This record gives sequence, C-alpha cells and structure tokens, in this order.
Amino acid sequence: ALIAAFLIAISPFHVFYAQELRPYAPMLVLALGAFICMERVFCDGRPRYWVGMTALMTLSMYNHFFSVWMILSMNLCFGVHLTATVLSRPHAARRTLVHETLAWGVSQGVVLLLAFPAFLQAWRISQATSRMTTSWFPPLTLRAGLLTFKDFFAGYSPNAGAYHILAVAAAVGLLLSVWALAKRREALACLSVLFLVPIVGALLLWRGKPFSYYEHRLFLVC
Repeated sequence: ALIAAFLIAISPFHVFYAQELRPYAPMLVLALGAFICMERVFCDGRPRYWVGMTALMTLSMYNHFFSVWMILSMNLCFGVHLTATVLSRPHAARRTLVHETLAWGVSQGVVLLLAFPAFLQAWRISQATSRMTTSWFPPLTLRAGLLTFKDFFAGYSPNAGAYHILAVAAAVGLLLSVWALAKRREALACLSVLFLVPIVGALLLWRGKPFSYYEHRLFLVC
C-alpha cells in the first residue's frame, strides 16, 4: 500500500491534474474512500461504514458521471462477497445473506435517489455526444490504449524514458500482489473486479461511441 501510494504521489499524470480544478484527482480520493468503507462493511458492517460508502458513492457521481463504472464494480463486488459467504459459512449464510442484501439494497437505493440528477445529466450528455458527427479525438486502437497507460508514469513530461523503470516496478508489484492474495480468493476477486470493470467499461464505451472524447483516456488512468 505504501509503495502504491508513493507511485501515485510521483505520477506526472496525477501531479498535473491535482493542480487543476478538475474531477480526476477527486475521483481517485472518492473511489478509494468508498472502497475502504465497502471493505469495512464486508468485515463488520458498522453503520458508519454503510453511511460513508453510500455518501462517497453519491458524491462520486456528482464529481463526474464516469463514476458509474465504479458503482457498478462495487455492486459486482457485493455479489462476490455474498458468494464467498455462502461457500465459507453455508449454515449461517441464509440469515447473513438476507440481512446484508437488504442493507445493500437500501444503500444503493439511497445512492440512486440522491444522485438521480447526476445520472440524468449523464444520460443527457450521452445523448448530446451521440449526435456529434465530427471529433478530433483519436479512435480506440491498440496503440492509443498502450499510450494511455504509459501516461500514468510518463504523463506529459519530456523525460518519459525515466518512468519506464517505474512502470516495470509497478508491473512486478502487481504480479507479487496477485501471488500474495492467491489464498484470499474473495479479496483477489474483489480487487480484480474493482480494477478491471471500470477499465473495460470505459474501453467499450470509447469503442462503441462515434464521439470518442478525451475523458475516456483520462479516466482509464484514474
């Protein structure tokens, strides 16, 4: 966790956008806060963590509507958690399942209600961009995707080559983390969902929309 925080702190991408009044840096903060609260909800289910998770998920939608991918991934993580509960505690699972499912349903209902204006705005923006016929933004290609992830370390710096070592270090760290979590299947599955779903969702939207606006690239990095 400390190594990951260090890499974030020196990422030119995050340093650049943390100095502007833009949604990218706050998105990372809100997402991490929501993930932490969700993890605590799965562990002990104290009311303050339910409130924190619900509030941060709602705020994330007002920060930027691309947070819908984060909300989707968290709901999928809840499905992973329920499955793990059934497999690990089959006799006590029924009561736990009912209680947690009801609580989760209430939480997500509150998010939907409070963030409804943000969801509505997202739909209107999507409708508007779908009507655009000309764009200077690049289409999704393999090269564009690889350059997007390079931006995390290289950013807009003229010394991009110096960050290749950091990219290799991060890749090694990722592999070591997966190996370390091999026996903690619920944690590994949830982290995989939280990591992959927003990226895949943004890529599908980027690929499917005739108007590929640059936020797709920026939020892939976030």
